[in-house]
Amino acid sequence: MVGILVTGHGEFAKGMMQASQMIGGKADHARFVMFEDGMNLDDFGRELRQQMEQLLENCSNGVVVLTDLLGGTPFNVSVLQSQDLDSVVVLAGTNLPMVLEGVLTGPFAESALALAEKLVETGRSAVVLPDFSQKHQDDFDGEGI
Repeated sequence: MVGILVTGHGEFAKGMMQASQMIGGKADHARFVMFEDGMNLDDFGRELRQQMEQLLENCSNGVVVLTDLLGGTPFNVSVLQSQDLDSVVVLAGTNLPMVLEGVLTGPFAESALALAEKLVETGRSAVVLPDFSQKHQDDFDGEGI
């Protein structure tokens, strides 16, 4: 099993996890840590590290940390906190399909790196510019998930 840890600016991580739970249900191997405005960096780092370590105790194949923005504080602190931990992979540019894929397939993933590579593919393929021209109107039924 691979654990999933979502973090980002403001309520990004909380929102991603709430949406994920709404669609796919609650998952014990998935957690989030928010980086709130004015938050002490040491406290944020300690919380990230604690969540990584707790997930590693229960997720023998590692942890994937999903962050919002490459080079942002949540990404940078996640990288620093994970440097001496085995099997922790940090990604940036997270979108909801990545979180869902991680939560739903994490229990079956062979390694954090393998899951991280799959999540990058999922994230990229989920970004689309839909064509709502007349010729494609019949393909859209208006129903959501």
